Amino acid sequence: MHVREWGRPDGRPLVFWHALGASQSGAYLTELAPTLTGAGLRLIAPDAPGFGESPALPPDGYRIGSLLKILRGVLDDRGLERSILIGHSWGGTIAMSFAAAEPDRVEGLVLLDTGQMDYQDSPNFPHGKSLDELIEDARAPERTIRVAKGEFEQAAQGGIRRPVTPELLEAFKAGVREEDGELVSILTPEVRGAVIQGIMEVRVSATWPTIAAAGIPMLLLVATEPEELRQRSAQAMPAFADRFPDAEVHWIEGAGHDLIADAAPEVARLIRDWAPRI
Repeated sequence: MHVREWGRPDGRPLVFWHALGASQSGAYLTELAPTLTGAGLRLIAPDAPGFGESPALPPDGYRIGSLLKILRGVLDDRGLERSILIGHSWGGTIAMSFAAAEPDRVEGLVLLDTGQMDYQDSPNFPHGKSLDELIEDARAPERTIRVAKGEFEQAAQGGIRRPVTPELLEAFKAGVREEDGELVSILTPEVRGAVIQGIMEVRVSATWPTIAAAGIPMLLLVATEPEELRQRSAQAMPAFADRFPDAEVHWIEGAGHDLIADAAPEVARLIRDWAPRI
């Protein structure tokens, strides 16, 4: 495992698990780091297996139980008894599953557009698909990156709802490699398919009772774009709020599911302001 770190070794630890995406890695915290470390926080962000600089695993390595062992190892290697966990999308499934398995080790949960509803309830969830079918789906052009080196910044800007900063571009580049003069995704179809297979096996709502009983403080940041995504979250929110009435919830206006790419400064500010209160 390659693990990225920012901040003082004695800082309050926040451990981040990134999303599943064509350019994702632990480097996604790069733009948030100055704000959070300036508030005395220590950021720890592994590149999940097969992302960034971490080598890929066989398919069974992407089952949730196997990934929790990896996350536990990251904490144990640093002598961290308790940490705040931050999860974005797929990372939220990992963070909430870990919190349900070992609530005494989780000081708080920061969920970036994740955890408020089950992926299995999404309209396009691949119910019943085999691993081979999931891998084939992952070969679709929209699931990967392949762009000429000189066009990477322009391509990166295409899907982002604010100007791409140098820090954000650095984070994107950590998720690609050079091949024949082009930049291509480090994430392979085989890894993406295995991750989806692992996600199929767990509903995040199954973690809710244990997390609620443990009283783990929670910050949930919710995407608002496009409108259909906002509506799905709005429909799911009553059940989430009923289970977690004390959770702090913010709807991030003008931001899509990739909250860090679309709204990193606001995300950093909200986490910085919330952490001292728990």
